[in-house]
Amino acid sequence: MKKTELRRVMDILREKGVALGSLDLLPGGEVRLNLATAASSRMNPDLAAEVQSWDEALG
Repeated sequence: MKKTELRRVMDILREKGVALGSLDLLPGGEVRLNLATAASSRMNPDLAAEVQSWDEALG
């Protein structure tokens, strides 16, 4: 999956109010998006920092 496609999916989720809990980069280029529940999104307030660190590592 291209980085631009992943960003587009993440933006759509954000626009719809769906919280992204985490993402997993799998072998073969697959990406698994894990959606957050209300409780898990409160437990992981640093998701934006995690996404930023992956952007920097993959950029």
